[in-house]
Amino acid sequence: MTETNIAYVRDDGAVAIRASALGKCSRALWAALEGVEKVAPSDSTERVFAEGHLHEEALIQQFEFEGTKVTGNQVSVELWVIPKKLVIVGHIDGFIPDEHDPDGKDLRLWEAKSMSRKAFDDWMRGRFDYREGYAWQISVYMYGVGWPDDIVGTHYTVKRRDDGVIDTWLFDEPPKTLKEIKARAISIYAAWRSHEMPACDVTGSQAFFCDYWFLHDEEVNDPKTSNASVPVDEVPFLDEVLAEYYELGVMKSAADKRRKELKKELDAAHRNGRLEFGSDHFTVEITTRSRDNIDKAKMKAEMGDDWMRTYTTTSTYEVWSVNERKG
Repeated sequence: MTETNIAYVRDDGAVAIRASALGKCSRALWAALEGVEKVAPSDSTERVFAEGHLHEEALIQQFEFEGTKVTGNQVSVELWVIPKKLVIVGHIDGFIPDEHDPDGKDLRLWEAKSMSRKAFDDWMRGRFDYREGYAWQISVYMYGVGWPDDIVGTHYTVKRRDDGVIDTWLFDEPPKTLKEIKARAISIYAAWRSHEMPACDVTGSQAFFCDYWFLHDEEVNDPKTSNASVPVDEVPFLDEVLAEYYELGVMKSAADKRRKELKKELDAAHRNGRLEFGSDHFTVEITTRSRDNIDKAKMKAEMGDDWMRTYTTTSTYEVWSVNERKG
């Protein structure tokens, strides 16, 4: 797979997800990693991308004409999610000086978009609520270039293509948290590792215009129905072990979440008297169990706090967990 894919496996073995595609449906990203052939882009789609680059260049020239220098255009950005295994990649439009800094030393990440009149009008009504994919993309870029230490925020420029009207939006924090970004990327990675197609998480026209529209649920893709340790650098050989342990834990969490979802469906079948019949390949054994529970609140009310403390013991023990290193 190549960098033209929205998600692919790099030569170094790491799975890469493009920042511009992180907000796409999970099934599309999963399908790209699985090597499923996508629908070829239309001539109009390719034309829109080409026009977008032209408008970006025109905006850079306009900034420079007004005395504002854009630096770092198309610089590569990588945001690692799981060391050596999962990374989000992309290219930024650049950096510009923060207009609120009189010395011109503080920088903002610059992102440029161009839209049709209708898309621009929709954008002005909801911004990232209208284009959530843009929120995922710019958040990855902000964390990837070192927010909040190296940039103070983002200068977001949206241009209406037909008449040049511009919406300028300055914001100081990523719209998506780092935890949200990593959780989304890991859920897709876990689905790919298990070869299990993830649940459909888009609706209406989003699915219809997806490169993998044919994978979406039928009711969705019809266009008419519109998640005090030993430092790793002091014990280098632990890095791979910790990375794999962390990865497996994330995959287990994803699997547990999915099992809970499936259990709800099976419980519903049980309540309807259908589960006991099983299926063509599986039988279901239903047993009745009971257990004794101690009502501590009732005991405390009837026997008092002193009695409860007399028969309550406290044990002390250590637990450990694996967390990603900050910075």
